[in-house]
Amino acid sequence: MAFRTVTAERLEHDGFFCRMSQMETAGNQQKVRWARARFAEGLSLTLLGGKERGFVEVMPGEHCWRPIHAKGWDVVHCLWVVGASKGRGRGGALLDLVEARAKEHGRAGVAVVTREKHWVTPRSFFERRGYTVADETDGFVLLARALEQGPRLPRFVTHDFAGRLRQYPSGLVVVRTAQCPYLEDATGNALALARALRVPARVVEFTSARQLRAEAPTPYGVFAISLDGKLLSTTYELPKLLAKRAAQLRSE
Repeated sequence: MAFRTVTAERLEHDGFFCRMSQMETAGNQQKVRWARARFAEGLSLTLLGGKERGFVEVMPGEHCWRPIHAKGWDVVHCLWVVGASKGRGRGGALLDLVEARAKEHGRAGVAVVTREKHWVTPRSFFERRGYTVADETDGFVLLARALEQGPRLPRFVTHDFAGRLRQYPSGLVVVRTAQCPYLEDATGNALALARALRVPARVVEFTSARQLRAEAPTPYGVFAISLDGKLLSTTYELPKLLAKRAAQLRSE
């Protein structure tokens, strides 16, 4: 299996897999700036080589952009395999590489925040490979696989993410980062919904992992939409589905 490791110097040439044909768009350029700043913190970004289509993004737990305590662990931000590469063991090969690197660097293990489906690699993929539940809350699970004996397991920074949402009691609020290039479009869809609903809207952007751990209103951390103090979405949504979710939320 061939892999290609992306470096800061080759970031704009090699890309980061997502929307690689749209590198000049706002979302992708935000991701470029975000990633360039993260390499000094230990960002590892690996693409499948040749004509294979997939990648994995990993950060040391001390600097990961998830609201967890994971000192000494490596944390998978994203692992994605698409197209003809799916179902051929490519995702497993990427995870093997992550674990081998973690072991080589003396890390306690590898962890990931996920759930069963929707915009993440499902938890079942990791559980089949020996990952077990370290913590869970609000529909998300923190899975971990230890690579040494008896390490302290990672955990979410809080189990009261709903309490954090209460700081946004009215209107529509997008809480976001630049970690994913799709989040610019997701933000635009949310703001368009606010205009359609005729409610005030604002965007709160986290600019550091420390800020995210302290303030993120969901276990996934990097993106959330709040409507009148309630969680509307944690991921990119198409406009029609987002409007449907808003109608359901307001009827509750």
